[in-house]
Amino acid sequence: MIFQMFKSVWLFLLLVAMEFLSLSIPLWAIFLVVIIVLLLVWQFLRFTLRILLFFFLFFAILMVLDFIGVFGWIQQTLVSPFL
Repeated sequence: MIFQMFKSVWLFLLLVAMEFLSLSIPLWAIFLVVIIVLLLVWQFLRFTLRILLFFFLFFAILMVLDFIGVFGWIQQTLVSPFL
């Protein structure tokens, strides 16, 4: 019974089409395009989150170095004797 149900679902996906702008688009093609679009969106989100994490860590490290006084030390010890 369950096998027959899955068999009919696959048959349904293969044979049923959607009318769009007088073109008959198979349902399996629509699902395939949706899955590909979802994968591309997921990859783009992963990339943007990595970039966001990089910039967050970069500016956090800059703030910590400024709080410690590294940039003031660099300015007083290395740069000011040459000015």
